[in-house]
Parts: sequence; structure tokens; C-alpha cells
Amino acid sequence: FEKEKGFMYPFLLPLKVAPKPWELGNNFGSFYTTQMSCRYPLVKTKGKAHKDFVKAAQPKEHIKALNRLQRTAWKINTDVLAIQKIVYEKGLRIGMPSNEQIVPPEFPEHLKEIDKENLTDDNKDEIGDWKALAKRAYGMEQQRKGKVLAFMQSYKLANELSSWDRLFFAYNCDFRGRIYCATAGLSPQGADTAKGLLHFHRRVPLGTDGVRWLAIHGANTYGEDKCSFQDRVAWINNNRDNIRSVADDPIGARAFWGAADKPYQFLAFCLEWSKCNYGRDESYESNLPVGMDGSCNGLQHYSAMLRDAIGASSTNLTRTTTPNDIYGDVANVVTSKLRQIQDDPRATKWLAVGINRKCAKRPVMTLPYGATQQSARQYILEYVQDNWDKFELPDKHQWEFAKFLTPILWEAIGEVVVAAREAMSWLQRNSKSGYIYWLTPLGFPVYQYYKKCKSIEVNTQLNGRVVLSLKDADQDGEPNRFAQRLGIAPNFVHSIDSTHMVMSINRIDLPAYAMIHDDFGTHAGNAQALGVALREAFRQLYTNQNPLQDWADQLGIEEALPEMGTYDIEDIIKAEYFFA
Repeated sequence: FEKEKGFMYPFLLPLKVAPKPWELGNNFGSFYTTQMSCRYPLVKTKGKAHKDFVKAAQPKEHIKALNRLQRTAWKINTDVLAIQKIVYEKGLRIGMPSNEQIVPPEFPEHLKEIDKENLTDDNKDEIGDWKALAKRAYGMEQQRKGKVLAFMQSYKLANELSSWDRLFFAYNCDFRGRIYCATAGLSPQGADTAKGLLHFHRRVPLGTDGVRWLAIHGANTYGEDKCSFQDRVAWINNNRDNIRSVADDPIGARAFWGAADKPYQFLAFCLEWSKCNYGRDESYESNLPVGMDGSCNGLQHYSAMLRDAIGASSTNLTRTTTPNDIYGDVANVVTSKLRQIQDDPRATKWLAVGINRKCAKRPVMTLPYGATQQSARQYILEYVQDNWDKFELPDKHQWEFAKFLTPILWEAIGEVVVAAREAMSWLQRNSKSGYIYWLTPLGFPVYQYYKKCKSIEVNTQLNGRVVLSLKDADQDGEPNRFAQRLGIAPNFVHSIDSTHMVMSINRIDLPAYAMIHDDFGTHAGNAQALGVALREAFRQLYTNQNPLQDWADQLGIEEALPEMGTYDIEDIIKAEYFFA
């Protein structure tokens, strides 16, 4: 318990004054003391060569964006905090992790006495099923612990900071240029329980556009985000009585707001919506962060890079009356493939259960970030286990059904996400030697510091056998070519999505930003302007630059790029659901 208790408070806390601005030529900022700033560099680096590369290519545009993020003043949303306190103390567990430990299943009793050499094929299959279930239970327990710690961090810290008039967060960059908040738990990049506890210090009048965006935000946080903007606003208006009941009696109306995808952000919306007279008061000055998410952002970038018309349409890079759903597209292809093999009882069972977007979402969403067929199988297994009651079969068949569907879904992804697969394969083929480093379109220095390390196994009293990686005397050492090749596709696209976010921040000077990689937010009254800026930044990125070719030129790669498609990048300006 004492070990976990030590994690309740993050090492780097929010600041009471605006962080020290980052400056060109200085790798230290945000914090005002030398001790703190030395522990929090502008770019997280490893190895002398990496440090030298960063020093020689100062990321000017990233510094400008970081300083705009850091000057955003925040406050604790004490209304939400008071409700969260009641939920926590009464054990209502709305949107909170369970306090019940997840225990792995026991090894099958009837197999304990059988010698290894005497195991039948059925016995081995049974052991395999047990291993899969035990592994998942262990993983889920680790996730549960992490969520409990994150919640307690945000909850306890919000209590302590609730009297502050304003607070600020420090930001810096990882090695790919992605921007992260220094404070764990309670931060604009935290979980729903943390985000619901934060709002901007400054208020901005809603105006007509702001009322609309505030309503869209409310629908999005509830989970009504697959329909048109008009339908989202209508959903909010149609639920006025439910929202009013939340504002009047949050605990009594918890069945409504507690069912939201993001319950505490939706709760914060309900309270704010009531304060603007349910959308009637356009002069109301709101301080609620309103976000807009990219549609599978990694695939959006790969589609734009290769001008893939199919991928662009599926990820909302084109004008549509309602948002397209790439996860639903893949699910439909899987269903079609299953219908072609209905003589297999497993296919028949899957068709009876149904393939929906949730089944396809995680394998598709993680593809541009290096997901493999093996990881897809794990995601499908989790989906199977979460929906096992629909299969009406003994638990031992869970792994079988996950394993059966995986290659079918993987093939379906390849048919829908053609350009991304080609781009990722091209990047991996051309990542064969040495440390890989390059400059992004904004000049951010990316360095893949993956080196070979010696490792030894050590028996410990606390954690059993652990593997320790030992750094050799050569600080840079020999590169790990396998890791270099494996990491290039996700790292490259992360460096590009960070480029787009920085360009968007720097394109429009707003009083407040709430940014998380592919989730861009600001005041409702400024949301329309931010939406315009991020589309213009995306067009600029792919009109003035060819990120894949620039990368190839810097590394001296001669292999031609994958074939370009017919998508017109100018379509992005009218792509209403690009970020929605």
C-alpha cells in the first residue's frame, strides 16, 4: 500500500504562475529553479548523438506552440469536484475504476497431476486457453491499478488546488515532437475523470457559433458523435429535460449522465448548458473546453500523404453530409467475408453475434502506430470476452473464436486501408541500417535512439525474476536494427501529427488551448475559428511539403514512393467532419 501511496502525487505539479517560456538555444524552461528545469528538458533525449542532433536543429515552431499552451490558465471545476467527491465517498463508481481486484483463473485442477509428456492435444489446448485467460486477467488487473492511481492523483490534487484562482501546466516534447503535459493524473491530457475537473480561467462569450459548438461538444461526450452536427444539436435540444434534471440534482440524475461515454465531461457540459439557459443566451461567457477529434488521425495523415481517395473518404478528408466511419467500413467488409464461408460454424456464429464498429475499432485505430496481426488478435479476444454472453458457448472457446476472426479482419483492414499499409511497408523496407534520424516539415529533429543493450536475468525477493538491460560504456553504441525498423512507421506518423498540431496552434492566436495529439480544443466561442485553422494547416502541410519524399531525401533512399492516388488536398477545406 505504501508503494502505491507514493504514486498518489505526481512529481511535477501544476504551477501557480505561468511557466517560464521556452527559448531558442536553451533546452531548459517551464520551471523557474535550476533543479526543476534540469529535470524537464525541451526535448527528451537519449545519448550524446541525439542531444547533439537536437542542439543543432532548434525546433522554433514547437517552442512557439509550447509557449502558447503554457500560457493557458486553468481552474478547478469545483461544481464537478463536489459531485465527484459524493460519487467517490458513496462508492457509486460512475466513470471510476473498480476497487475490486481482478484475480486470474486457477490452473485447471484435473491437469495438475498429469506429467508434461503425458498431456494430450486436448490437454494442451486447455492449458493454452487457461494461459490466455490468465494473461488477460493479469493485464486487466495492471490496467485497473493504473486507473485507480490516475484517478486518485487527479482527485486528491484537484481537492488541494480547488482554492487557487488559476493554475498552469508545463509542456515539453518527446523525441518525435509530440507535446506532453508534465503533470500526471490531473491534466488537460488526462482521463475523463481529470478533464471533467478542469476548465479555463478565462471566459469567452458564446455567440451563435459557440452555442452550436457547445451543444456538439455535449453530444460528443455523451457518445452521440456518429451523426451529423445538426443531429447532435437536435439530440441536445431533445434531451433538455434530462439535462435540466442533471443540473438540478446531479446525484439523483446520475443514471443519465453516468451512461455517457465521458461522464464527467458530459456532467460539466450539463452544468454549463444550464448556465447559458440551455443554449438561449448567446452572450453567456463560457470557460468550458470544447474539443474536436480527428477521424483515426494516423490514417488521415497516411491517406493525405499518398492522396488515397478511399482512405480520405473513410477518414473524413472530404466533404460529406454525415461523418464517414472507417471502423464501420472495415466491419462491413468482415461481415461480407464471413457470409462467403458460412459453411464454417464459427463464421455462422460470428454472423449471428454480429460484427460491429467496436469490434474493428482498436485493430484499425492502432494500425498506423505499428499494430500487428498478433496485437489485433488480442484486441479481438478482449472484444469476444466482453461480449461472450452473446455467443452462448463455454468459456474455453473464446480463444478459438478470436483466433478464427483475426486473419479475416486483418485482410479486411488491408482492403480498406490500402495506402497506409503501403506507406508503412515502404518505411520499414527503407529502415535497415544505423540510427535513423530526420527533420520534420517544421524542422523538428527526430532521432530513433534504439540501441543494442546487454541484458541479464536477476532473481529478486520482491518481483521474482526480472530482466535488466545494461547500458555499455559507449553512450550511443550499436543500433538495434530490428527496433529501428519496427519503430519507424509509428514514429514517422507521430512526428507528422505533431507537426500538424503545432501548425494549427501557431496559425491562430487564441486565449486558451486544450490539445492532445489528435484532439484539439478551445473555448466554444472560438471553436469555429480553430476548426478553420486546423484545416488550413493540414492543407498547407500537404501542399507545401511531401513528408515521405522529404524523409527519403534526407536518408538518401532511392526506392520510389508508393503510387499516389487521386485525392485532391484542397477538399480538406470543406471537409466538415475532418475534426469533429
